Amino acid sequence: MTADERKGTAGTRGRGRFEKILLWTAVMVCAITSFSYLLVNICMLDEGVTCMNASRIAGGEVIYRDFFQFITPLSFMITGFLYKVFGVSFLAGRIFALSVSLLYLAFVFLVSKKILGDDLFSALSVAVLCQAGFVAWPYPSHHTLANLFAIISVFFLLRTPSRLNFFLFGGFSALTFWSLQDEGAYLILASLVFLVFVSRKKEELAFYAAGGAAFSLPIAAYLIAFVPAGSLYRCLFAYPFAVYHTNPGNKFDLMHPVKGIIEAWTSGQFRSAPVYTPVATLTSSFIVLAPFIAAVLLFMVFYRNRGEKRTNWAMLIFFASLFGTALHRFAPINLMFAS
Repeated sequence: MTADERKGTAGTRGRGRFEKILLWTAVMVCAITSFSYLLVNICMLDEGVTCMNASRIAGGEVIYRDFFQFITPLSFMITGFLYKVFGVSFLAGRIFALSVSLLYLAFVFLVSKKILGDDLFSALSVAVLCQAGFVAWPYPSHHTLANLFAIISVFFLLRTPSRLNFFLFGGFSALTFWSLQDEGAYLILASLVFLVFVSRKKEELAFYAAGGAAFSLPIAAYLIAFVPAGSLYRCLFAYPFAVYHTNPGNKFDLMHPVKGIIEAWTSGQFRSAPVYTPVATLTSSFIVLAPFIAAVLLFMVFYRNRGEKRTNWAMLIFFASLFGTALHRFAPINLMFAS
């Protein structure tokens, strides 16, 4: 090896060490500063409803039978179980929520690394979510839990094809549905399109279905055993389609987040916060545009037939689940997840 080659190799190793130090320093700063959200006041009405439902489950009540809820039950059941074990407390819910958020960020990094093959560039995905306030979503939400299960399912799709990996791909797809039915339905639909029309391997489809059935069985059995069929229909089918998605704030409206950005300037907020308002506008605009930019980039990847087919479809499956959910209620918080 020549002196120049040795110098280049040493430089590459040094740069690699520097990148890793920079990356893990940023990760630790993110994790440590995230704890500042543990003890903030209840952030919105949704947190009160979520924690109340979980506490009622911890007290022995049955979701849909003893109280109303129109979201699939897994997030409430897990939080309720934790309340049962550690006691119903504000802090217990916040610690669980923060753990889910940090675990989600970890899988964002792992999936990005599988696709990009580079630590530093993969960390950019985590940085985008952190600066957009993802970890500042501090309560045990069905959104964050569904996102976690969705990205874990895609993680197993990206692994070396095997029966176990397709079984887990299907299992975590099912858990996504049981956490948030909209997101899970889009994820499963996109996955089935890939398995039936692209992969076309019956064994992969069979183990995907087996995993979904195995992970769904305990939840489905619990609901069948304890909840009347009429209550299930009213909560999970009739209300979402007949009432929830007909409300003005929950209808499909592409301009909904744009109106929110404009309102910050027209309502006089700029005079009260002349620095914060422009910065928040730039961040919010990026959050609104990012899913559409991603859609264009994904289209270009497929149109030009770039990359490995399974990797491309993994990105499309995950994107479809998040973006489809955002379109159901085109609000900034859903777009933040989709971005």
